[in-house]
Amino acid sequence: RLWLLESLQKVLRPASAGALPAGFTTIEARYIDPLAGAPPWRRFVAWAEEIGIYTLPTLVFALVSGCGFALLFALGGDWLAAANVLLHGLQADSGGAGSFETATGLVMAAGFVGAYVWSVNYLILRIANFDLSPLSFLSTSAHILLTVFAAWVLCQVVAAPVPKAEAIGLAALLGIAFLSGLYPSLGVNVLVDRLPAWLRFKHEVAEASQIERSFPLDLIDGIDTTIKFRLNQLDVAEVQNLATANPVELFVETPYGFGQILDWMGQAQLLTEIGPQRFLRARDAGIRDMACLLDLGGSEAGRALLKPFLAADTGESDDALRAQLDSVARKLHVRQLVHWTTLVAQAVGDPVATNVTKADPAIVAKSQAAAA
Repeated sequence: RLWLLESLQKVLRPASAGALPAGFTTIEARYIDPLAGAPPWRRFVAWAEEIGIYTLPTLVFALVSGCGFALLFALGGDWLAAANVLLHGLQADSGGAGSFETATGLVMAAGFVGAYVWSVNYLILRIANFDLSPLSFLSTSAHILLTVFAAWVLCQVVAAPVPKAEAIGLAALLGIAFLSGLYPSLGVNVLVDRLPAWLRFKHEVAEASQIERSFPLDLIDGIDTTIKFRLNQLDVAEVQNLATANPVELFVETPYGFGQILDWMGQAQLLTEIGPQRFLRARDAGIRDMACLLDLGGSEAGRALLKPFLAADTGESDDALRAQLDSVARKLHVRQLVHWTTLVAQAVGDPVATNVTKADPAIVAKSQAAAA
């Protein structure tokens, strides 16, 4: 990774005529060994201290996981009975109190499995992002415990024994318990939703469903299932994350080209800015990314083309549209993209070839000055 950073620095530094943007230095510092050049005894002491710091949290996670698997494989108190329950689920036992006890164990086991799968994926992401700390193991342990206890409470509160509806309710609880492990706080939210209105601490506003939105990475041209999975490993799970990502980090941590990453980020920024409906219409009109948006904003004819996608009212004045474009260009993640795109264009020896350098001079000047 350091070799990739050095190669990128050699390409871009002549064009920058000085220091590269802060985003480059931030990523470079992540891979530099702070003990490089230190005597062997000092490195050994630091290694021993780090092992000691990680020992207790790791043991806590191992203990919690071991208890969960003990619950999972000891349902019914007998190995054959436990295997029968795990294979047949709620159909492994007949009605009565024993059936409800078995179902309660199944619900808790389902919650544990979901939480354990989520925890393993979480720890893998932390390792991939050089962000694994002792707190990571403690957090995952707490998540597993919370999920199992929430599953038990769900089983007692939501699925109290009812003659014929009990099996249906418990079967639904198995799915809820497993999902509450995969999605933290889901089980607690289900319990809170069942509380009386006067007992709830917080209420969701009526507009919550209209405010929340999620754009999958598949909406970006050039990102297929494989690339999406690779970006997810870096905690870039949605278009909004990609729009504000550090392109240097993505370049170093993935096998994709720097120009390709900048193109994806430009599309992501445009989609985040104007929304999915306008984004589709803009792409049909040839407006593909943020660079194209800034490019068209530099001329009166271009702003006339942009008006249906940006202006709430087609009769909006040209000055108002220019002010809106200027506001977009001054956003931090847009400044970063403009700066990196300009550096790459200058490095290949043809700064006029980039769309960003053709944009409104006032907009680009402000973006480059702020990014520098």
